Amino acid sequence: MANLFGFIDETGVLYKDPIQRFYALGLLKLAQTAPLYGELVLLRSRVLSELTRLERPFEFKFNEINRTNYKHYRTLIDLYFSFPQAAFCSLVVDKEAPGFQIEKYFRDVWEAYIGYSRLLVHTNMVSGDEICILADYFSKPKASTKYYEVELAKPDDKGAHPVFNVCMLESHASMYIQLVDVLVGCVVYDFRLRSTPSFKPNEFKKGLVDLVRRKLDVDFLAGELTKNKPNYFSILPLKTK
Repeated sequence: MANLFGFIDETGVLYKDPIQRFYALGLLKLAQTAPLYGELVLLRSRVLSELTRLERPFEFKFNEINRTNYKHYRTLIDLYFSFPQAAFCSLVVDKEAPGFQIEKYFRDVWEAYIGYSRLLVHTNMVSGDEICILADYFSKPKASTKYYEVELAKPDDKGAHPVFNVCMLESHASMYIQLVDVLVGCVVYDFRLRSTPSFKPNEFKKGLVDLVRRKLDVDFLAGELTKNKPNYFSILPLKTK
């Protein structure tokens, strides 16, 4: 049995969008947060010392990778894979997949977000382990009576109760949520690369995707994947049929 921390972030949108075909959630699981966090804080300090003309507080975000900060994102990936106890899991939704009908299972995207978060967590828990979830803040619609924190902590269909507490917070408050943003961003970017041959990639974003591939010793991230070395890294495309 283990007591874990889990950090969740998302990328994309759940409603149909011709530009954003893929939606994904990422989950980072850690039994000990201190060792990796200490290195992340040092990395952030180096970034701030170099990027002196920031118009807003710096966050690691996959969508903001550019020529100037690219080396720091590479260091972030190197850091993650140097801590083999860290485990990353991702659920990827292809909204153009045959049979995908979000309205068939959920009343709205808010409930879909909750449902997919539960699926991601429950699918990636070892029996007997318990986890406290810290998720990037997602505003609850006023009309909804369902709170993410309450719904995620409910037991699954088999009565298992792996989530013992949940808190939502802004991504700038957690470097672990920022790390999830980058990892899940790499996954979805590779899905986009593989699904759209005409897509012209950003060289720095693709460079980071290539780095993750090399770390995992795989040819691509766009598909079902489970690797145990150098870290546990799992990608589960949502089955729609």
